[in-house]
Amino acid sequence: MAAQGHSEGQTVNRPPLFDGEDCAYWKTRIEYFLQGHDYQIWSIVEEGDLLVTNEKNQWTDDDKKKISLNCKAKSILCCALSKKEFNHVSSCKSAMEVWEKLRITYEGTDKSGKRHFKKNKNFKKPDGKDQKKGDATTLIPVRLYQSTSV
Repeated sequence: MAAQGHSEGQTVNRPPLFDGEDCAYWKTRIEYFLQGHDYQIWSIVEEGDLLVTNEKNQWTDDDKKKISLNCKAKSILCCALSKKEFNHVSSCKSAMEVWEKLRITYEGTDKSGKRHFKKNKNFKKPDGKDQKKGDATTLIPVRLYQSTSV
């Protein structure tokens, strides 16, 4: 019997796909996927890249392994994103940066887990046509938009 309602991510060989919907479900599944793949990769996502202090021409085998794990962590996360979600994080330099950008986008900025802002797909940037010059209350939506833009 096939799983109903799921067309992606039902294998241990492919990370669960995140398309912008049900972030909490995806976060749990990708965490388990990464931990099962290699726990050190999950640590890189949570804590940041493994540090390599040698110059590239002096990398040891251990340095190369660290660089490889850093790249794998970012690669797996990016492979788990739809094209739209990937475009939001494509400029990130590390797996941890990708993770944080997704977290902030979908959960807000409070690390305690409280959701202050959720991405609102129906929100439109104010165009200023109906605003009166000098009216302080008309500036609030623009400031709010600018402070929540990712």
